[in-house]
Parts: sequence; C-alpha cells; structure tokens
Amino acid sequence: MRLSYLWLNDWVEHGLSPELLAAGLTSAGLETNITQDLRGAYNNVVVGRVLSVSPHPDADSIRVT
Repeated sequence: MRLSYLWLNDWVEHGLSPELLAAGLTSAGLETNITQDLRGAYNNVVVGRVLSVSPHPDADSIRVT
C-alpha cells in the first residue's frame, strides 16, 4: 500500500521524519519497503477547484464548468 507522509500527518501527530516514521512503522510490524521524496518530481502542475457546473445551453450531454 502506498501512503502519503502529509496525509498521515493529518491523522497522527508524530514529529518524525519520513525515514524515522518508516523505521518506526516497520518496528511495529507494518513493513515499509521504500520512502520516496516526490516534491521535485512534478513541474508545472496546476491545481484548480470546480466552483460550479451547469448544463450547456446547446447540448444535453455537455456540462460547463
């Protein structure tokens, strides 16, 4: 299973680096294979939020966002 370090931080207050957290999880019986830093892996990524969706005035199968 893959899990995000930031996602886990939302659920558990631990104060550990990703490497120390992986070691602790392994010690607790939850095997960890690798830790991977993806912070610099993606460039030019744009995140957006859809604020509204409405039907297209000339087509039933199309929505306008």
